[in-house]
Amino acid sequence: MRAHLRTLLTSLVVGVVVAFALAWILAASMDVGSVVPQTVNYATGSEQVEISVWSKPGAAHVLYKSERGSNWSPSQAAGPPDTLVAGDAVTAWASATADGQQEWLTLEYERAVVAKRIDVYESYSPGALVRVTAFGEDGNEVDVWQGVDPTKANSGSGVSKIPVTAQFKIRKLKLYLDSLAVSGWNEVDAVGLIDADGQTQWAGDVQASSWYSSGSYSSVSSLSPAQAMSIVPDWAHLSQAQVKWKASQTAIDARGWPMLALYREENTPMTTVRPPYPAALPLRPIWRGLAVDAVFFGVLIWIIRLMAYWPNRFVRDVSRMRHGRCISCGYNLNYNFVEGCPECGWRRNAKG
Repeated sequence: MRAHLRTLLTSLVVGVVVAFALAWILAASMDVGSVVPQTVNYATGSEQVEISVWSKPGAAHVLYKSERGSNWSPSQAAGPPDTLVAGDAVTAWASATADGQQEWLTLEYERAVVAKRIDVYESYSPGALVRVTAFGEDGNEVDVWQGVDPTKANSGSGVSKIPVTAQFKIRKLKLYLDSLAVSGWNEVDAVGLIDADGQTQWAGDVQASSWYSSGSYSSVSSLSPAQAMSIVPDWAHLSQAQVKWKASQTAIDARGWPMLALYREENTPMTTVRPPYPAALPLRPIWRGLAVDAVFFGVLIWIIRLMAYWPNRFVRDVSRMRHGRCISCGYNLNYNFVEGCPECGWRRNAKG
């Protein structure tokens, strides 16, 4: 029994080696590019994303393409103003249509403060701002201003200084623009949140009712980011934190059989050609898949060795008997099988 247990443990170790070797062989020989990928798209105020997943037995490939801060997107209204000249500029937010509907912007800031003023930098076709609300720490939306935009519609550009008298801390704002009332794209470059000490914060995250560049993403679906990310296998551990460039792609490739056992990840700018196969061998373990593959191959090797044990033993015993040796240890008995083996005690122990 101990011998069989040792054989089983040895077989499991060999199973791990086989799982690694097979994953590397599949990485070097299998191209998943021939498979039609499953592809989804989604867009938020700060990011446009395309996710493609290629999958076949023994291999899977995930390609996550992300473009942040695209022209006229809501993220252009984040941070301090950077549109230096009045007019239509890609460095400011613009709605999808010039006068198609009422528009809004939500802006979140790093710190919650009791504000005394909100500065709205309108860089093109100003005058559409009609309402500003704030969200308290309880998440409720409260009106802090309604009226006529301080910046006139024919002024080209300007900074609308909105006084705030609310005494609760504000971290999130929402601007409402009557786009139908002011012709042209009512572009917003930045929104400053000024506290009682005169310190200005600039928005970190911005969302919008629509934006102009989203129209260039013709395949954008109605999926939420969570729904789109659901097609990504759990072993990929894909997150938006992996994005390193304004337009980047993250490729994750996994190999192994019967389950995916190893993977590798590569982050590159969008301009880099990213074919659906790895440029190098995968080294990171997918622990669950690696364990299953190791046990599968280890047990398989152990069963094969166990099945071969009795035929091999029969052949060995017949060979020893034909040469007059002890069947148990191979000691030369000169065909004196009756007295047993003086070396190992075969037959003698049985008599004793």
